[in-house]
Amino acid sequence: VDFIWEISASLGFGDVYKRHVLFFYRQDVGCSIQSSIVRIKTARDSCTGFIFDIESHYYQSANENEYFVLTNEHCFRKNYNNITIYITDSEKNYEYSANLKAKYTTLDIAIVSFYSPKEFTPLKMVNNEQLKNVNLGTEVSALGYPLAVTRLVATSGVVSSKFYDNSKKRYIIQTDSAINPGNSGGPLVIKSGDVIGMNTYVKRTTSSGVAIDGSGYALSLIHIWRCRR
Repeated sequence: VDFIWEISASLGFGDVYKRHVLFFYRQDVGCSIQSSIVRIKTARDSCTGFIFDIESHYYQSANENEYFVLTNEHCFRKNYNNITIYITDSEKNYEYSANLKAKYTTLDIAIVSFYSPKEFTPLKMVNNEQLKNVNLGTEVSALGYPLAVTRLVATSGVVSSKFYDNSKKRYIIQTDSAINPGNSGGPLVIKSGDVIGMNTYVKRTTSSGVAIDGSGYALSLIHIWRCRR
């Protein structure tokens, strides 16, 4: 977890943040996870995304060097030009130009793609039965590139709630894992490193304006499945 703790400390979060670094970051899963979570730079913003297996979705490629990234559609602010993907692994940093392949605005989901001769491993997503077994108190981590950092950061916590948001028409997973600007589009994962949702937004005040500890909200994997054919 050294690379995660280094950047956490540099942001000034100290020992409190150290207790919340990536608890599942074992050697057997760490390398593939790190290089599968990407930093996305758009014309107006910076956010996170993760490489996933496109085979069961609408957009398929005959080019084995094409990779597909899931992220939040709101990251682009309706400007889908000049998208750059940054990937860090144990060897070096990589930079790729990317293009929008699909967007589902009502669900806040976007798919972008890039080409690389280097092999990257898609993140594994839980299946329907595993998602049902994610309950209140399940340990999770939010991964991404918050606050314009350039190295992967993870914060751990638990599932606080699972509910359907009528106003947004989405299934939501609430967590007390710290989520900040730049985390949007990053994966919310369980101990195995498997994805259960996509970090999307945070609330810091009540509807009446009372300040509260940040509550993070991730789009449930249910909606990513529904993007399939």
